[in-house]
Amino acid sequence: MASDQRANLDWCPGFRSASEPGYLARLRIVGGCVDLDMAGRVIPEDFLKANHAIWSGRRGEAKDILDRLSDEDLALLETAPVRTDLLFYLGKLWFETGQMEPAREYLRRVLPVESHPMVHYQLAQTYLSELRHVSRAVEHMQQAVSLFPDSAFLLDELGHCLCRVGRASEGVVVSEQAVALEPDNPELLERLLWRLSYAPQTTRRTLLEGYQRCGRRLAPIEWSRTAHRNRPDAERPLRVGFISPDFRRHSVAIAFEPLLDGMDRNGMRLYGYASVADPDEVTNRFAGKFDLFRNIYALHHEKVADQIAADGVDILVELAGHCSGHCLGVLAYKPAPVQVDYGGISTSGIAQIDYRLTDEILDPPETLSYYTETSLYLPGGALSFAPPENSPPVVDQPALRNGYVTFGSFNNNPKISGEVLALWAKILQATPNARLILKFPAGDDSTVREHYYGLFEAMGVSRDRLFILGRMPFWDYLSFLSEIDIALDAFPYNGC
Repeated sequence: MASDQRANLDWCPGFRSASEPGYLARLRIVGGCVDLDMAGRVIPEDFLKANHAIWSGRRGEAKDILDRLSDEDLALLETAPVRTDLLFYLGKLWFETGQMEPAREYLRRVLPVESHPMVHYQLAQTYLSELRHVSRAVEHMQQAVSLFPDSAFLLDELGHCLCRVGRASEGVVVSEQAVALEPDNPELLERLLWRLSYAPQTTRRTLLEGYQRCGRRLAPIEWSRTAHRNRPDAERPLRVGFISPDFRRHSVAIAFEPLLDGMDRNGMRLYGYASVADPDEVTNRFAGKFDLFRNIYALHHEKVADQIAADGVDILVELAGHCSGHCLGVLAYKPAPVQVDYGGISTSGIAQIDYRLTDEILDPPETLSYYTETSLYLPGGALSFAPPENSPPVVDQPALRNGYVTFGSFNNNPKISGEVLALWAKILQATPNARLILKFPAGDDSTVREHYYGLFEAMGVSRDRLFILGRMPFWDYLSFLSEIDIALDAFPYNGC
């Protein structure tokens, strides 16, 4: 056992504890991390070991530790008064190891004793992680906000949940309330701008000005390093680095790998920097494609920048834009003389990024003024695709065997705005026998499906013409594409 220790959870920025009695009243933000002050209390040593393993990128080891908790450790959870701090801590540990049921079990045990907003938030995260009951995430976030309505962090998370269940316009309104509470918080502004990118009424000027404002706060220009040791030398290989949170099973990896494989590496050395919490077989495959590969997960951005500078990288390419888990904070320090965005759906707004890779279709010449970076057109298109090995064969058009046309869209549902739905309803009305297949992760939730059935019915399209699907194994996903005659894309944020 360990006592008088502070359990730094390092998980949920942006929250200040409500002033309420109980163990969790001391749950608060310290230095950007949730800090559960347990001074004077006993904490099982295995809890601390599991926490350390998680934040060292060894989540499998953490799960093994939690699976073997002793009776003595668990007995602490049964003491009076109830140790809600330990129940919360253990629920959080299980969540971080990817085990949602035990996480929910311990978190639910807190609420009858201490209805703390952060417990509702954490329960919402367990439902978001699985998405089968994402509507429950909304319910818990609404509870959290009702307990602490002045928390910008909680309002922002509620906005995110609303977008996931198809209520994107409500989500934007709530996100705007969060930014109004903390206008200088770049993370909140960044997430609001991302949600605005789903809305057809959002202008390019709005996104440009918003990302410029965000970039000034996220990456202050004074952080930029002006002295680099790199010297032009035609006799040495050019060192090109790629940094991403998505060197794993992810759509970014699918799109980037063919580009990597097709590069002419004569006179070049390629460096990979992966910010990946749970490396998988894709991570391992990428590791073998670079001359040097590092996993930088959980390292401070400045430390990563120091490493990239020490590696002598000449050109650093960031592959996520403002997507979740991005590494823009590393580029803020300008560790390479030339820095490039490849993957952002809008401008980064960061002065330290010099160029962006795109093409004339994605960004016609008249749009280039809406980017802070200099745009470089890749010949043949900026996006690449290689069919995975063992892909299912292309089949005959489904309409030939069905006797009707099947439309389909496998876009994530926050992209499917009211304007998009109205257009698709008109298409179905113009083709009375046609069907529409929608597939998105939240499609596993019956409440979400009912939401979309109701929207279409209000526009004169009966539910028997709709099929809404959720998550499925990747090979089943590819096979199911053979059920679609004509793919429909969302706008303005399309399927790339």
